[in-house]
Amino acid sequence: MDKREFIEKLKEIADRMSCQSQRLEELEEIKSAIEHRLEIKEENWRKFIKFYADNKKFMVPIITQVLDVSGFVCENLAKAMSSGSGLTAVQIAMIGVAIMEEFGKDGEGKM
Repeated sequence: MDKREFIEKLKEIADRMSCQSQRLEELEEIKSAIEHRLEIKEENWRKFIKFYADNKKFMVPIITQVLDVSGFVCENLAKAMSSGSGLTAVQIAMIGVAIMEEFGKDGEGKM
């Protein structure tokens, strides 16, 4: 191997290393962007969970005041919510609407 071939090989190696370095930088940028998106998603989930938890506290009094039906119904809704049985605010609202409709139909409710 003469001097010229040796220099040529060194240039090839330097080019490959430069290319790999650029790829690593690109991967770092992609990784950083993904981490940033994950942080945003985590923050959005935290906000959603906090919003849900805050609103969950207010659902029982609202349902109790709106319905003003037997304490049994409201008590069971409160127990279901506090026990974490999986009822969502939407499901509880649907239960409330169904109860209001039922009580309104036969005239026994205060609607």
